[in-house]
Amino acid sequence: MPSDDWRLERLDQWMYSVISQHEVAKAGVEASSKPGSQAAHDLEQTVLPSDQLTPLECVSVYADMYFWRFIEIMSGEYPTVQHILGEELFNQVVRDYITCHPSTHYNLNRLSIKFPHYLEKEATDLPHQPFVVTIAKVERVMEDAFDDPYREKISQGAIQSIPGEQWADIRLQFNPALYLLELDYPVNDYMTAVNENRHMDIPQAQKTFVAVYRCNYTVWREDLDYEGYLLLSRLKDGESLGEALESCTLQEDVDADKITASLGEWFQRWTAQEFFCGLEIGPD
Repeated sequence: MPSDDWRLERLDQWMYSVISQHEVAKAGVEASSKPGSQAAHDLEQTVLPSDQLTPLECVSVYADMYFWRFIEIMSGEYPTVQHILGEELFNQVVRDYITCHPSTHYNLNRLSIKFPHYLEKEATDLPHQPFVVTIAKVERVMEDAFDDPYREKISQGAIQSIPGEQWADIRLQFNPALYLLELDYPVNDYMTAVNENRHMDIPQAQKTFVAVYRCNYTVWREDLDYEGYLLLSRLKDGESLGEALESCTLQEDVDADKITASLGEWFQRWTAQEFFCGLEIGPD
């Protein structure tokens, strides 16, 4: 005879298969009633009616809540994507996404990890799709930066105390909440306009470089010059400052004079923005 735990597990499977159907709960009931369904239950025997609702209507309440909770979460994580698509289409896209990539983790912050990839590779007929995908990647990274572990920032004094002859040998340790992005569209001004309820036209495609970082418990975005992006990327990959400067200046289309003139200012700003959490002096 089946145990109570087995019955409960089957009931859980049935309930999930019913409420997680993208169209309506009725589709979930029909799917779970097909021959061979591991979670088959008779709706009328499983769910009692209320004074005003049939069993199917009762289950439909839970099905609606299931998707609306996820829509609420993802509209908070992807406000600019929602703005571009409009509320109705955004809600539909989220429903489609959840159906294809259902939640499998207790932490709902991980629910939308695959959403940018879904928008790029699986969703169809989206307006301004390349720009939407770019925005989604940035908004996802901002969520990640918010949740990344905290590391104590390095002080300005620690950097300023390094003797000049040792600067070429320093290797910097980076804050886990710093992301360097190479993007196909300029996004910062548009995202700011949406946040401030200002209209702005969709921008033309243009290669841009953005830092997403957490400073003072707030996540920020900042456009970077190509030279600054390249230098930070080399340093983040573990190169010493001397190695990074040499490899950057050998790169095509790099303004070496700009790096030399801006280096001190960059380091002051990046340190204040908590990009760095440590340094070492000497060979790797």
